[in-house]
Amino acid sequence: MQKRLPTATARGPAHVSDVPGAETGIALLAILFLLFLAGTAIYLSNVSATSIQLQRQQITVKALAQAKEAIIGWSANSSQPGRLPCPELTAAIGTPNEGQANGSCTPPAIGRLPWRTLGLGDLRDG
Repeated sequence: MQKRLPTATARGPAHVSDVPGAETGIALLAILFLLFLAGTAIYLSNVSATSIQLQRQQITVKALAQAKEAIIGWSANSSQPGRLPCPELTAAIGTPNEGQANGSCTPPAIGRLPWRTLGLGDLRDG
């Protein structure tokens, strides 16, 4: 007895695999998987960039708080309360005396924080 092969009916072929060149949907699944991987990679890179930026902001906030506290303490203990220290002596930048306040200055004096005079370490932002 012979086996009967599936035959086409008026509605179409008996099976999808009977149609030459028919796709089974594997390519669609592969594309969806690749899109999922790309989306996950983009999300994770944004999350890590955000956490790095947050860490840098925390370092900056901490440095500014230390500088503020040191300036207020120096001003409160000076012979003229409310007076601010002179900025760093620009000639001392890059030398062992870096961070020393200029001996005298006239307002408005603009310059770097005299961290050594204030008893701080070399503060840096994030």
